[in-house]
Amino acid sequence: MDINEYERRQAAAQGVSVEEIQAKGAAFKDFDEFFGEQKAPPLVIHFRGEDHELPGDMPAVLMLRVYRAEEAAKAAGLDTMTKALSEQDVLDMAHAIFGKARLDAWATADDRPLLIGQLEQMVGWCAEQYQQRIAERNGLNPTKAAPTKAQPGKKRHR
Repeated sequence: MDINEYERRQAAAQGVSVEEIQAKGAAFKDFDEFFGEQKAPPLVIHFRGEDHELPGDMPAVLMLRVYRAEEAAKAAGLDTMTKALSEQDVLDMAHAIFGKARLDAWATADDRPLLIGQLEQMVGWCAEQYQQRIAERNGLNPTKAAPTKAQPGKKRHR
């Protein structure tokens, strides 16, 4: 979308001219358009015989939980933030990464329900991958985790 087109619509909605908005020195950025162009490749995990596509970038709630856990760990004198994560933190992080419906389906599977230890491992791996992508995007050279290759011919879920 052209910025001027957007500015004109905004101005019209406010009953003022684009020139009046620009005269105020307002800065403008269309984040919907910007983020629409910023597509990170998805993370893909293989679980229960199927490939599952996950968000390509870290969900904000995940970053907030990690940050809060790190702060709690420091305050408690712990050497690792994972000891400061509550079960609710892990669950909220898992919902953000895997989606509530998919997570609920895994957890309630009759034949082999998802175990908390499995969930912790999956969330931990995804968090490491997201942190690595953030570091790379910021020009840092993190230690590369071994990539996981999708199994050919397996059904992929988004």
